[in-house]
Amino acid sequence: MRSICERVSRDYFDYVKISLNYRSIGRGFLKSFYYDCLPPKKRNQSDEDYHLSRQERLQEFDEICKIDGFHVSEGFSRHRRKIVEQKAVDISIAVDMLTHTFMRNMEKATLLTSDLDFLPLVNALVNQGMYIKLWYHQGHTNNDLINAVDAHEPITALDIYSWSNLSFQNSHGLPYSWKSLEKETEGLNKEADFPTESDDEVELYKSDGDKYTMIFKSNGVFQYFRYSDLEVLKKFSSEICYTSKVAWE
Repeated sequence: MRSICERVSRDYFDYVKISLNYRSIGRGFLKSFYYDCLPPKKRNQSDEDYHLSRQERLQEFDEICKIDGFHVSEGFSRHRRKIVEQKAVDISIAVDMLTHTFMRNMEKATLLTSDLDFLPLVNALVNQGMYIKLWYHQGHTNNDLINAVDAHEPITALDIYSWSNLSFQNSHGLPYSWKSLEKETEGLNKEADFPTESDDEVELYKSDGDKYTMIFKSNGVFQYFRYSDLEVLKKFSSEICYTSKVAWE
């Protein structure tokens, strides 16, 4: 989750840190299990800075634990060859999911990961009759893991934004989007057509208010995106309509 937030922050919010509302993420689930570890001390990091980073993470764990239905499991981390490794986290996830499956505590489970190391676990759970849904980082997840589950859904910038704290949403925005069965182009001036690798149609319009509107047509449904920054609009619409594969140039 942290890597997805960092990518969305980089692509849309100029590296501003995104604070998540975990209550929103867990909405619709009876129980949610959060796995993480405290940060290791970086080379040349002062004791004071290290203490502050640990306290910040501990405070985050404490706030998550206070949400009804949420449980936090901590592993530990270390530096190895300039890479931060999380230890005991994957094992904890596997033990918990297998335990709840064999105890028949659940009928469906949603796993948020992009790590191919979970493929044997997913195969075991599916073989035991558990219905597994995967939430994953689009473009950073192996197809073998995606194909092994019963259902899958990429986490997009819109998801991260909808899960962010209200204070973040009030100070930052994303392109406005909606769907319709009708094509709505009144008051818009057509700028361009963009080819796709499928039969989807993609058109760009501009209004007198200097806002751009991108229209994706797929299977008879029109998906609209509107924003003032064209490059952000292209990036965002491509992420939401990821199956269209647009050739922008």
